[in-house]
Amino acid sequence: CRAGAGALFEVKFFNKKCIIIPLMTHTTTHQVDNANAMASEYPEQFHVIAQSDIEKDPAALYELITNLLDKK
Repeated sequence: CRAGAGALFEVKFFNKKCIIIPLMTHTTTHQVDNANAMASEYPEQFHVIAQSDIEKDPAALYELITNLLDKK
């Protein structure tokens, strides 16, 4: 999901695991800040990957998903 406060707290409320791809803008970093805060507080539930990392290497998202599934 993206890293809007509503989306993140809904994921937390329902206790689901989540990969966060925060929206990057030139005017604000609030989604990056939200994502990092949740991943820091709940590292087993929230995992962050930058959109720019996925754009550079689309396999990066696949690798993250695979690694998380292997941890089960």
